[in-house]
Amino acid sequence: MKKKIIITFISLIVALSVVSGGYGLWQKEIVIEGNIDVVPDPEVIKGFEESIEKKYEEIESLKEEQRIQQELEQQALLEAERLLEEQRLLEEQKPLEEQKPLDEQKSEDEQKSEDEQKSEDEQISVEENEEELNAGELDLEELNDDVIDDNKNLSEENTDNQEKDNSAEIETLSTEIPDTEDDDR
Repeated sequence: MKKKIIITFISLIVALSVVSGGYGLWQKEIVIEGNIDVVPDPEVIKGFEESIEKKYEEIESLKEEQRIQQELEQQALLEAERLLEEQRLLEEQKPLEEQKPLDEQKSEDEQKSEDEQKSEDEQISVEENEEELNAGELDLEELNDDVIDDNKNLSEENTDNQEKDNSAEIETLSTEIPDTEDDDR
């Protein structure tokens, strides 16, 4: 039985080699007269066109997504810049707010010292006027005019000091009130 299988196997190998060799040697020339138009399959072309259109649509949608992403990033950057600016302004105002009470205290102290100095000057002026009156060098009308002038000067200075205090209070209040226009935007 072994011999039969071996002989069959060898016969198949020889037959395949002879047949394939015969086909390899066989030649036939084909002569074509006229024009040949090679037309591609319309279904294949239609499939290519559809795939190209899909790719263009994908590209357009990717471009749109990228544009939206850039706008969102730009808005986030603008928001971050606005927040940083607000924070910087708050940090700048903090020392000013801390300094304002000190400045107000200093200005009050200065005003008190000025008022004391003026009251001392008035006292000296009144004493001098009394001495001059007693000495007979000034008459009553000149003394009255001097007192009126001194009172006017004092009232003007008090008014100026009140205006300074009011403007300092207004500045303090204006820094404490948040800007509502930026919040509306």
